[in-house]
Amino acid sequence: MNNIFLLVFFFIVVITLVSDMKKMQSQHKSLKTLYVVLYTLTSAMFICMLLGIKFLPTYLFVNNLSTWVHQFLQV
Repeated sequence: MNNIFLLVFFFIVVITLVSDMKKMQSQHKSLKTLYVVLYTLTSAMFICMLLGIKFLPTYLFVNNLSTWVHQFLQV
């Protein structure tokens, strides 16, 4: 199931990227830069997940923050 989710996510990202390419040519440079940064971060996280590399934000969220929120809501 995890691989199916990753594959669907990858196709959604690629389709969104291709459909936005024409629109982004007429945008301001700052918006183009933001777009490149967001897609770079998304691609890096996707590649890390495929390679099995645990990167800090998800590890911190899953092990520390989510348990704290769960305990807080139970009280």
